[in-house]
Amino acid sequence: MFHLHVVGRRGSSYSIALISQWIALSLARRDDIRLTFAELEGQPRQSAQGLFSADRAAILDAIPDLAPGEVPDVEVRMASQYKDPGSGDHPKLLYVFAEARGQAVLERLPPRDVFERRSGIGLLMPSLWVRKAFAEQGVAEARLHNLGVGIDTETYAPSAQYRALLRQQLGIDGIAIMNVSGMWRAKGIAELLIASGMLISEGHNIRLILKGNDGIYASKQMLTDILNSFPRAHGKLLARHISYIGREMSMQDMAALYNAADIYVSPYWAEGFNMPVLEAIACGVPVVCTGGGSTDDFTSASVARHIRAAEVDSDIGRVLQPDTGDLVRHLRAVCADTAFRHEVRVAGPRHVAAAHTWDLKAAELVAIARDWSATVRSGASLKV
Repeated sequence: MFHLHVVGRRGSSYSIALISQWIALSLARRDDIRLTFAELEGQPRQSAQGLFSADRAAILDAIPDLAPGEVPDVEVRMASQYKDPGSGDHPKLLYVFAEARGQAVLERLPPRDVFERRSGIGLLMPSLWVRKAFAEQGVAEARLHNLGVGIDTETYAPSAQYRALLRQQLGIDGIAIMNVSGMWRAKGIAELLIASGMLISEGHNIRLILKGNDGIYASKQMLTDILNSFPRAHGKLLARHISYIGREMSMQDMAALYNAADIYVSPYWAEGFNMPVLEAIACGVPVVCTGGGSTDDFTSASVARHIRAAEVDSDIGRVLQPDTGDLVRHLRAVCADTAFRHEVRVAGPRHVAAAHTWDLKAAELVAIARDWSATVRSGASLKV
């Protein structure tokens, strides 16, 4: 039986850790592979209890580690960077993110001499934007494999009950615009605040739901710094229309929060995938997001409006600069288009179920791993 070994993290809400856990849950349901799981080197083993439902946490916690001397057919490693790609010469697939493009993306990879010497190391990338980033730096196409992120459609789904409850709790009686991010500048928070302020000044009844993660990032401080950079009156006006949440939340609570929103907005500069956009769509929330980037892979006109953006060089690499005027135009239009917002309540879940579930991504991963194992074991010569 084909043996797939996943190296990631259990019990952590960090984005890449969540991906490793969701993909492992779907892999664990398959009867055509042997699945093992180990924590990244230097990370203690933690239980997934409290992060996932009790039954799912039990499945994750029960996945066995490698037996002594056991060598998998393919090892899939999920980390933020790979200074150490792990021991052994068996085939490996490293799941790599790169928000911006440019030479800095090579910092995500093992040292160049290791990468050159070990032809069994391939890369899994969450979007065509990331694939382009590594291809531009000379990584061989044969090493590059696309594997987008999935959604658990049982958790992330429309709910009239959640919507009514959360809107009452947050005091929402107008249009609720939502963003989930670390609140740093490449997430386009300044552009979102400027655009929202313009709509508020025009008389629109806007409530901003901003979800940060103060346990991992200094989200609240970054948001405060952006507000303080505006003219005092403008910053104070915006602050009165913001509901900020910085605590860690369960996935069920996050799904409820998405349901409270009328529009999900992500005017990002650089994203490797942007999972909250897909989570919002799964909950039936229309999206306004930057065009030309990673979200192009999984959004369409049936569920999203794309902000015009230009590729520019920045201190973090090649990024997309969203046009704030175009963002305002889309927000005005979606605020006024009640029919479109209702249509996405149905179209969004269908869109996700058709191509973006974790079971579908697990099937894609198994196919990629089988092909990669065959390629490496055939002795094919791979350049960098």
